[in-house]
Amino acid sequence: MLISLMDENIMKTMHGAIPLWEVDLADPVIIRISGMVARIIDYKSVFTRKHTIQIANRAYLMAEHYGYDDTKKGLLYLAASLHDIGKAATPTAVLEKQGALTSEEYRIIMKHVRCTWEWLRGIEGFEQISYWATTHHEKLDGSGYPFRMLQGELDFNARLMACIDIYQAVCEERPYHAERSHEETMAILRENAAAGKIDAEITEDMGVVMAPYSLKEVPLPLYMQEFGANFND
Repeated sequence: MLISLMDENIMKTMHGAIPLWEVDLADPVIIRISGMVARIIDYKSVFTRKHTIQIANRAYLMAEHYGYDDTKKGLLYLAASLHDIGKAATPTAVLEKQGALTSEEYRIIMKHVRCTWEWLRGIEGFEQISYWATTHHEKLDGSGYPFRMLQGELDFNARLMACIDIYQAVCEERPYHAERSHEETMAILRENAAAGKIDAEITEDMGVVMAPYSLKEVPLPLYMQEFGANFND
């Protein structure tokens, strides 16, 4: 059994153990489960121990900023919570490597998005969630991965997810860089926006919304707290 859960076997095991299934996206239990999955993925590496939860919390905060209704906020939170589920198949040694990755290690890292897509696409009703969850590494100029989409193929929330993912990766401590302030993080996002990689308007919106959380964690949304979830701890 333990061998089946090793990095190179985990996708086959997941497909064998979890049949195709349907969910009620309005069910708050689904949101709670997504938070627990995010927690498990984050704890695969000490350097990403709150990465997914913080991306989900930031996504919800931005959804509130844009005036989304409760359903759309919940869907975006769910997509953000599941966006890195494919990292379950990424070796911890690669995730925690000090210094630059080799081309082969980078190829291994890149596979996590396609793994996420493979796992989510079989769930009926998850089409929108799967799309938002698997476009967080796409770039407006087509240089992203895994699908090399162009700006016209990326809807607003796909572009939002990309900005949030970069923001969190830049501001949190990683093996190759220290924790960064909001100002330092925004400087890097603006460089990416100026280069045509990410959405410039969303970048500036994040500059406003995330400013109060410089070197701080974004708290769990109130509606999640009401469910009794405690994913931030």
